This record gives sequence, structure tokens and C-alpha cells, in this order.
Amino acid sequence: MTQINCEEMKCVKCGNIFSATTYDSINVSMAPNLKDDLLTGKINQAICPKCNTKYNIGNALLYHDMNNGIMISVLLSEEYSNNKEEAIKEFTELMRKSVSSLAGTLRKSFEKYNFDVVFSIDELKESLNSMEGNCNEKIGAITKDVLRLESRYKAKEKSYTTRKIKKWFGKFMSISRKKNELEHNEELLLPEKCIVILGEKVSLKYFPELTKFAEIDPIRLKNTIHETMNKANVDAKNAMIILEKIAKRVAEKVNEKIEK
Repeated sequence: MTQINCEEMKCVKCGNIFSATTYDSINVSMAPNLKDDLLTGKINQAICPKCNTKYNIGNALLYHDMNNGIMISVLLSEEYSNNKEEAIKEFTELMRKSVSSLAGTLRKSFEKYNFDVVFSIDELKESLNSMEGNCNEKIGAITKDVLRLESRYKAKEKSYTTRKIKKWFGKFMSISRKKNELEHNEELLLPEKCIVILGEKVSLKYFPELTKFAEIDPIRLKNTIHETMNKANVDAKNAMIILEKIAKRVAEKVNEKIEK
């Protein structure tokens, strides 16, 4: 997304007050012309209409290319140039939190991105050229650091499924199997057998373990499917696939204990 601001400026040379346009970020996939404007120094520059004095404005800008998976923080002021390590760390932390907070599908799209921080237009050009081939060591390090929370986020999802969902699956399955309440029933696997999730009928034909739970406690199963959809950011069918796999693993362990 391209973010544009308009602010009033006072020319230090002639005192004229005029409006200037600044960019906080540009998306060159949606507005390709902005790439050339940035690389030729036309973006975040203001010219006094009265005396033609030029000003460099907007010292920080985010360059985003969705088509090629590129996100670069362009920092042009001396303040950033004198504290490059801190600026890179700050950008990395911000992007890492942003990527980790995204929904599953969006988050995965960033796995193919390259990230960088540059401190001049020349560095930006070098960075873009590097990303067209084999990214340099700096880009690789920043990208790896931005995306390293990905595994931690997945661990949270895994923790959710293995603790909360597995807990009630295990409890339910242990009690029910010991009472012989979950005997296989072919009728439950008929094509018309389904469960209604958010007003949509989802077939249970290919979910034998969930079919058994639907027979015992359909309301609780629906609630668990809803929770999984929200936590994993998936639709009902994919949530059921996740739960079916967990249920099968738990069932195997329960059967092992019963046989012993």
C-alpha cells in the first residue's frame, strides 16, 4: 500500500508557504511509475514554487514490491546513517512482529520475500540488483532474522492443537473406548452424514474419527472445529483435517494403553 501525506512547508529562503507531498511507503506493484521516481530522486523532494529552492523531505520510506517479494526500508537522513546497526535492528523487530501477527495464508506469502535496509538511493539500487540474482550476505541475514519467528508462531499453533484440542480428544476417547461406545458403524460413513459449521454442511464421509465424536457430542465437536478455524486461520474442512489427524494419533495411543 502506498501511503501519501500532504504537509505545509515554509521556505527558509523566501518565506513562502506551500504544500508538499511526502511518501511514507510506496507499492511499486500497484504504482510502477513510483519506482523510477524514487530511483531518480523525485520522491520526497519539495520545490518552493516562488524561488525554486529544493528540499529533501521524508527521511524514512518503505519500498514494497509484491510481485517480486521485496520489502526495503529506505532511510536517508544522517541520523539513520550514523546508527545503521540500530536502524536495522529496529526495522527487523518491527517486520518480525508484523509478519508473525499475520494470518496463516498471508504469513506464508512472506516466506518468499527478501528484506533489506538501505541508507541511500545508491544502496537501494545495489540492493534491488542483488535481489535479482543471488542476494548478498546482508540481505540474507536481515531476511532470516525477520522470518525467524515463523517457526515460533507455528510452535504456538502446534502447542494449541496438542494441548487444548488433544486434551479433550484424549479424555473423550479414553472414556468412550473403555465403555465400548465407539464401535465402528458403517451407517455413520454415508455420504449424507454431515455436520453444520457456520451454516454450511460439511460431509463427515472422510472423517471417521470425527464422525464418532459427532455421534457422541456434536455440539462440543462444532465448538472445537470453530476454535481450530480461528486459531489456525483455516476453513472448516481444513480445520477438520487437522482434528482428524490429532484424533487418529490419540486413538492409537489409547488403543495401545487399553491393549496393555
